Amino acid sequence: MVRLCMKIIGLALSGALLAAPLTTQASDITVIVDGQSVIFEDVQPTIIDARTMVPLRGVFDMMGFSIDWDSNISTATLSSYGTTITVRSGDSFITVNGVLHTSDVAPRIQDGRFMLPLSLIAESTGAEVSWDQNTRTVSIITATRAPEVKPVQLELAEPLRFNPILEDISLSLAEVQKTR
Repeated sequence: MVRLCMKIIGLALSGALLAAPLTTQASDITVIVDGQSVIFEDVQPTIIDARTMVPLRGVFDMMGFSIDWDSNISTATLSSYGTTITVRSGDSFITVNGVLHTSDVAPRIQDGRFMLPLSLIAESTGAEVSWDQNTRTVSIITATRAPEVKPVQLELAEPLRFNPILEDISLSLAEVQKTR
């Protein structure tokens, strides 16, 4: 009878372990965004069910997102360059510009920080994400954004001069337009 009870307890514990997500506390994971290392102040990236989870702040700030956190419904909204991503703790999906994308690992709150599946979020913005197993490094190359347009001041090689032929042509065109 004792052996039977021990087997039942052993099976129950095995089932509980199998049902729990496989988590690796991995403070040795490096995240690089466009060549710059991300510094994680308190909660470090972790691997859950073969997915790298990172705190909301840090990576996405470096990717140029503004972040709005609604603690009442545990939802983050990330916005940048016409892309809006909505993520809620515990949901197995994210919304990108109104389109649902499923995640095999749900975002969650861990040690007081909102942890997100890095590749799903980054790739949904068009960024390239790669993992180097040897160095345990996630590299993100953000999608090309529209370049910032800066005014340019032109310098002329010589000053503009009055051209009587061009002046006559423009006057003739003005007269033609008046007759229409």
